[in-house]
Amino acid sequence: MLRLLGVLCFYLLSISVLANVIEKPFYPKVRIIKNSPSDTIEIKINQSDFVTQYSASLGSFLPFNISFTVFSIMGTALDYRIKLQDSQHYCRDDGQVDTALIGVIKTTLDGRVFSPVNSGLPGSEGVPVFNSIESEHIMRVSFTSFPKKDVAQVCYGTFILIAEVTSV
Repeated sequence: MLRLLGVLCFYLLSISVLANVIEKPFYPKVRIIKNSPSDTIEIKINQSDFVTQYSASLGSFLPFNISFTVFSIMGTALDYRIKLQDSQHYCRDDGQVDTALIGVIKTTLDGRVFSPVNSGLPGSEGVPVFNSIESEHIMRVSFTSFPKKDVAQVCYGTFILIAEVTSV
């Protein structure tokens, strides 16, 4: 089994929510990091900037989708598994200590629950893909309650995805 062949890192940054603001844009950025070269599989993403709005009525940011493609470099069909290697997110009130956003950010991949490996949560085993030369995937990022505050907040975090070949 070949491991750690394609790595995609999403970095979410800078959320500022003030009590008197009804809607505040959120501009997550996506950056591809390749930790190990691969001659078998690759992950590509066409868009690196995403925008979502804060909904005062929902008390949360609206969900958004990140689409990406996983493809076989040699052009032969592969079986692989996409795993959420890591998902860590934090907020810091003006001048305060970082606070982990545990349970605030939820993800799905192609409509299936998608949780970090070793979390023990449903979806932590990843999403298998069979007999594929090239596949489009959509990771949906949604937020549970994210109340507005009277002070500015800076929020940031990371998603790390791995495409792992299970048979060649």
